[in-house]
Amino acid sequence: MTYSGLISLGVALASMCTSLVFITIVTRMLSQQEYGAWGLINGLFAYGLITNGIINFWTVRDIARGRDVGKTSILSSGAFSIIGVSIFIVASLGVAPQLNIEINVLFLAAILLPANFIQKIISAINKAWKPQIASYGLLISEIIK
Repeated sequence: MTYSGLISLGVALASMCTSLVFITIVTRMLSQQEYGAWGLINGLFAYGLITNGIINFWTVRDIARGRDVGKTSILSSGAFSIIGVSIFIVASLGVAPQLNIEINVLFLAAILLPANFIQKIISAINKAWKPQIASYGLLISEIIK
């Protein structure tokens, strides 16, 4: 457990550094309106990901206890992603006209929600099996970003 915790701490610190560099690059390259749209999409993602934590929490607990729930968790996460996409689209329809943002951009961003759900459930499965693997995946993701 100490090994996993140490790896997780190191990766979290590295992730914080790469995130600061990424944000700096993004703010320099995008116009004010594009940066605002990017921020809006990230903010709306939070509403779409509300249901994500339910399955992830129980998946980690059940797999760590030896239950074979991986396939069920992936399928359930896919079903919950439909709810998340619906929440995202409803919120987008309410916000886009007021902020003068093209709705097609927000609809395109909705495609990323199911991928995010699947990525998080696979990470939860890995976290229950071998916790350090999730940290390695996060490190690779941050480097690629």
